[in-house]
Amino acid sequence: MTEASPGVGTCPVVAPYTRPVSALVPLDVLIATDFRFPGGTTASIAEEITALARAGYRVGLTQVFGTLVANPRPFAPPILDRLARREAQLVQAADRVVTRLAVLRHPAVFRTPPKPFPAVDAEHVVLVANQAVATAAGTSFYDVAGVDSVVSELMGKRPLWAPIGPLVRSGLTGTGINLRDSDWVNVIDVDEWAVDRPGPRGPVPVIGRHSRAQRGKWPVTKDAILGAYPADGSVEVHILGGADPAKVVLGKVPPQWHVLPFGAQHPRDFLADVDFVVYYQDPDWYEAFGRTVLEGLASGAVAITDPMLRPTFGEAAVYATPAEVGETLRSLHADPNAWRKQAERGQAWVRRDYGHDSQVRRVAEVIGPPVTGRVTTRPWLGQPPQKRRRILCVSSNGAGMGHLTRLLAMARRADPSVQPIFLSVSSAVPVIRREGFPYEYFPSRGALEVSTADWNPLFEQRMRQALRVHRPAAVVFDGTWPYKGLLSAREEAPDALFVWSRRGMWREGTHAEHLGLSSRFDLIIEPGEFAAPADRGPTAGRDDAIRVRPITLLDDTDLLPRDEAAKELGLDPTRLAALVTLGAGNINDISTELNSITAALLEVPDLQVVTTRPTIARTAARSTDRVHQVSYYPLSRCFNAIDLAFAAAGYNSFHEQIAFAVPTAFVPNVLTQTDDQDARARHAGETGTGVYLPQAEGPALAEAVARLTDPDARALVADRCRQLYPGNGAGEAIAHVQHLIGVRGET
Repeated sequence: MTEASPGVGTCPVVAPYTRPVSALVPLDVLIATDFRFPGGTTASIAEEITALARAGYRVGLTQVFGTLVANPRPFAPPILDRLARREAQLVQAADRVVTRLAVLRHPAVFRTPPKPFPAVDAEHVVLVANQAVATAAGTSFYDVAGVDSVVSELMGKRPLWAPIGPLVRSGLTGTGINLRDSDWVNVIDVDEWAVDRPGPRGPVPVIGRHSRAQRGKWPVTKDAILGAYPADGSVEVHILGGADPAKVVLGKVPPQWHVLPFGAQHPRDFLADVDFVVYYQDPDWYEAFGRTVLEGLASGAVAITDPMLRPTFGEAAVYATPAEVGETLRSLHADPNAWRKQAERGQAWVRRDYGHDSQVRRVAEVIGPPVTGRVTTRPWLGQPPQKRRRILCVSSNGAGMGHLTRLLAMARRADPSVQPIFLSVSSAVPVIRREGFPYEYFPSRGALEVSTADWNPLFEQRMRQALRVHRPAAVVFDGTWPYKGLLSAREEAPDALFVWSRRGMWREGTHAEHLGLSSRFDLIIEPGEFAAPADRGPTAGRDDAIRVRPITLLDDTDLLPRDEAAKELGLDPTRLAALVTLGAGNINDISTELNSITAALLEVPDLQVVTTRPTIARTAARSTDRVHQVSYYPLSRCFNAIDLAFAAAGYNSFHEQIAFAVPTAFVPNVLTQTDDQDARARHAGETGTGVYLPQAEGPALAEAVARLTDPDARALVADRCRQLYPGNGAGEAIAHVQHLIGVRGET
């Protein structure tokens, strides 16, 4: 099959969101540092990654093995978490990177040229200084000119230095470097940390302190320690991170303190149980920012800290010497109204200037908005394996692209130690190449115009050849009826495990003798069905399958912003746009319904109408000057440009419309052999997640158009979709396959 050439009024099939299989890695932002650091630096990087990923930026991470951390230590958990959530991809030293912005963190890591390091072509280079140049006593952490020279040589241009706070900035001013006008402050998701606090917890103040058990992060005298953290029972003291530096000074850890080691509890949970965050350190230690204070403020606690941090936190915190802490605590604790006002002042300050939006804004100031949305990749944690285990993905033809798309959704989320390979009888299989996966096309019985009896031996022969060549660890088949040749060829690869991705929602009364083939498979995965409560088909009562959430190709973060999506579809982003997508038209003639819906929509003033010609379609819809006809895969990538839709209720379109909260009238195709589209569409209507339109004609069609062009009604449908949709199960599905073959991937 060849792709349709773009013509008048037609948008070509493109998929710029994909990453080709090569050493060239295109990114919006590359972050380079030593990701093994524990504590605030890593927590800040993790928050920045999440903020950028949610905004649609493609983020890559490259490890720099500095001399500050012992080599055997793994990546810090927050970084592993972001990689596992696919908010960033890990860039290997052998890769070639093209990025709009390179952010290098921690100048001391770049005191010497890092080796190994990928070849990076960056439009902009920012060096975030999250550590002071020297201590207050004059002990140097790094040489500014030396680091500037190393980074300039490494990146091919001088970096723009970005201090994380005024204390770091003071040491960089006047050194001859390119200095950013504003600070690159830490960021935090306030909503994730905030705790409802009507007032202090009890009759005595509860104070908390969390940091690494590092000598410089504690006061150095007995009076200062016991002043800030009383041991006389007047306050309740909770410490997360250990108290060894205090023990050295005091001779023992006061029994009145509640001490937990570093990492024993998430700081968010720790802070939820305290009234005050009290943070003091060695007076000779330059606290570059004080993230522990920021986290306390975000959680809604009152922060009491050293006056030296006033330039950083301003009115958000309360300042006192260690000797003044006790009286300050008692005064605020005795006046719940004053305590509450200070807590609210601090949290509002964090939300205004240190939320995720601030990270997105400062990156956008340098490179503008994301170009193509987030790239979903398969990050390698550590060194890539010498030999990747293969999964052969076999899809049936069907009447649409659902089978192939579900397999592609799983393959995109496969572990890096796995190599998905496709063998499909779908004529749409060339879309696979845009993801960089190897694929083979075997024509269906209809395409070859032969009988089933003649086609089955041909397919078995091709299947045997594929098993011999690829030697897969697993074969994953997505289709309603497993081909005879698929199972007959198993002897060619006796060690391969066979998986059936068996979609539910079969029509009630469907003749389902081929369900008896289920026992021939080592694992059955049932892609989730949002309309499962309405499923009355023969698969509904079976207990032989692992059920996952609904599978869609894309996630929210893969969608283009409205302006870019509208440009891809040839639309005006300022005007209302309706999508009409009724399937491929390979089961029955959909032209009558398509024309009826289009005509009804064109009665709405200034409404733009988009119709689709799927890649697999055998016939084209009628196109006029007033209608935009597109052939685009995956179309859901442009859903931010669509305000309402009329769509078939096949698995893919149904779940994509609801997953991305597009207010939709579902027009079921009741002539499908197995798929119960009517039950799906009816369920959407009953749950308020769509409009049930069994026939696209007459008063029912007019009512559906009126409802979906009403902004209030659309908002209600979109809200219901967001409330009820359970999320994407593609990652779960491939994780089950990988577990079957002994690959420890995502869960």
